[in-house]
Amino acid sequence: MNMKLNRTRALKLIKAASLLPHEETNKKRFKELLEKIRKNKFITPIVVDVNSLTILDGHHRVKIIKKMGYRDIPAYLVNYKQRAIKVLPRRKNYKVNKKIIISRGVNGNLYPPRTTKHIIKGLKNWKIPIDILEKKKL
Repeated sequence: MNMKLNRTRALKLIKAASLLPHEETNKKRFKELLEKIRKNKFITPIVVDVNSLTILDGHHRVKIIKKMGYRDIPAYLVNYKQRAIKVLPRRKNYKVNKKIIISRGVNGNLYPPRTTKHIIKGLKNWKIPIDILEKKKL
């Protein structure tokens, strides 16, 4: 799929189980965000590479949705190859670039929490009510 970042944003519900993380999560941040989502009853969309299904932003939200028993999560599907999407390191001792991030997602060799920072302009932080999400069947 060839999407132009400045013109097209694909906001869709996507199966959380199909997503590939490239970073680990932080337990304290997970607990804080879980409480916030339970209290406010909404979630903001995550950002995912459309080609590899690697999570670019929203690792904690994906983990929370799974824990809460939901099957799908709202996600912006973006073409990570677009030059308009930037990635920066948050940790000095780790090399980051798009190719390495996709590789870590596909191979499961995760960075520590908060190693990368993605800059993606023009995405709205919609507040999606969690009650519209479908629960997993038991």
